[in-house]
Amino acid sequence: MEYTYQFFSGGYEAGVKDCAADVVLDKLYQKFGFGDVIIGWNTQDKCYQRIIEVAHKAGKKVWLWMPVFSELPSYAKADPVIDYQNKLQQGLGVLPDEDFRFVCPSSQNNIDIIFNLYQKHFADLPFDGVFLDKIRHSSYANGLSGGMGCFCKNCTKIYQEEGVNTQEVINKINKSPAKLLPLSQINGKYIFKDPLVDNFYQAKADIITESILKLVIRFENSGLSVALDLFAPVLAYLVGQDIPELSKN
Repeated sequence: MEYTYQFFSGGYEAGVKDCAADVVLDKLYQKFGFGDVIIGWNTQDKCYQRIIEVAHKAGKKVWLWMPVFSELPSYAKADPVIDYQNKLQQGLGVLPDEDFRFVCPSSQNNIDIIFNLYQKHFADLPFDGVFLDKIRHSSYANGLSGGMGCFCKNCTKIYQEEGVNTQEVINKINKSPAKLLPLSQINGKYIFKDPLVDNFYQAKADIITESILKLVIRFENSGLSVALDLFAPVLAYLVGQDIPELSKN
């Protein structure tokens, strides 16, 4: 068995740190064997170069861990998620330096923010690839409002272009939320009894797929491999992760 070792070095705004991840990694290698490393995403972490040296000496890859539609720094001024009640979607505090407040996944500005963060803070480091996390809509852990995704003007426009009457969707959320439950699952995608709900979830997934493809192209053009952090199939489609489509990238 070969392990992949993952280190959280702190959030984008965690401040200056000098972690001992390279020392820890060396001990892990001695005890459990060599493996690739995923590390991120503190922009001022001094240990990246050292941990890359340890991993590369062992012939292993190092992946830069980057959250995409959550955890973005406040100074980046990302476009927020507007929920179906036309309110700013609230975040969910889980761990220090983490804030599960999601941003709009269809926003080109937000896509640019991710790549610009890489170019500004990490491009000079010899990472082998990027490990893209939070590539989804918010989950139902944030309540019904969080689980229904973004209803900003741009997302609403995309829904309508895919034949989804968003006002009807909102009416169902308010009056019959049970109709939003899936009927069955085929190849990682849930099928819903109501065609309107079925189309709505497909449109939500298409937003994620299209946005991630834009990022994949930009990172690959920069000479980096790309890996994706996905939910388990039982949950993935509910947060907009169409696993078969994302796997094509």
